[in-house]
Amino acid sequence: MSFEYLTVARGKEDSMITFVIPPKEDLLRINRWLANEYDFANNIKSNENKLSMQNAIMLTQQKLNLYSHIPNNGLVLFCGTALDNDEKEITINVDFEPFQPINTKYYICDNKFYTEVLNEILDQKINNNNYKYILLYLFKLKNIHLNANNVDELISFISSN
Repeated sequence: MSFEYLTVARGKEDSMITFVIPPKEDLLRINRWLANEYDFANNIKSNENKLSMQNAIMLTQQKLNLYSHIPNNGLVLFCGTALDNDEKEITINVDFEPFQPINTKYYICDNKFYTEVLNEILDQKINNNNYKYILLYLFKLKNIHLNANNVDELISFISSN
């Protein structure tokens, strides 16, 4: 799976969540908020949309359960169900800690991932987009759990795989 795939992936209605969480956010509060979002989805009249949204929220909660706290640089999640070329559902559940602290909190549930957030994170520190290729390698993996505090650690991780 590539960064480009996340950019062009599309799902049914509200089946894909982009969630950017800054450092020092309270994980318990985030989990409670997601539980409320899940309950709120029960009010959606379209059963297909309701189930799509609830599935995306469950995938996000499962990924967050891997953490005891939000990492030092924050956390970025892409969770949900996309459709492949044959209209078959593909589960996407990607998480990673950026190589520098993020200051923005961002949550959206839609029929696509909002990868512009990654461009903003990278462009804050890196001019001329020199290291965007790193994400191309990372997103070839289907499930990513990475704690890298800087670009050197990120490059080291990539070269060891």
